[in-house]
Amino acid sequence: MNEQDFDIGSLDIVVNTHLHFDHCGGNHLFAGKPTYVQRQELDDARNQDDYTIPEW
Repeated sequence: MNEQDFDIGSLDIVVNTHLHFDHCGGNHLFAGKPTYVQRQELDDARNQDDYTIPEW
């Protein structure tokens, strides 16, 4: 359990509304869990230079 008394291990999937760092930066905490995002968001994150801050 973490300090919010929430068992991260009990999650089955991760859903990202979009791929800005402040929304998906913690995805590494859910290693091994399926992660879902809209195809257009993934394409934009991969192909738009200004989608997010590259250094993050």
